[in-house]
Amino acid sequence: MLPAVNQIEFHPLFNHPELLAYCRTNSIAMQAYAPLARGAYLQSPLMIEIGKRYQKSPAQVGLRWLVQQGIAVIPKSVHPERLKENSEIFDFSLSEEEMTAITAMDAGQRVAGIPEDMIAYIK
Repeated sequence: MLPAVNQIEFHPLFNHPELLAYCRTNSIAMQAYAPLARGAYLQSPLMIEIGKRYQKSPAQVGLRWLVQQGIAVIPKSVHPERLKENSEIFDFSLSEEEMTAITAMDAGQRVAGIPEDMIAYIK
């Protein structure tokens, strides 16, 4: 039996086109874990430049990139102003060229570790 949702680390610096295609083909919803890469791409010149075009932050651009691909996101923050900002991504759309450029940022860079309680399952 296939899962209904696959939650994986997915962001501009670590994206999985093959896994995303597999999930789409098999009607499995994708949910991005660590969608903001713990801030790792927020100083990227590309993300800053795109953000300026839309008067958005690099975080908003990254979240929009995910949502525009049909990937669910639940960005984490303890700051009310950032929570509000993270929800303000539905009043603009990235162009195909921008989507491609952000996807090309993939460097295989993980930002999330494997939780200690899961290590026993992968050995």
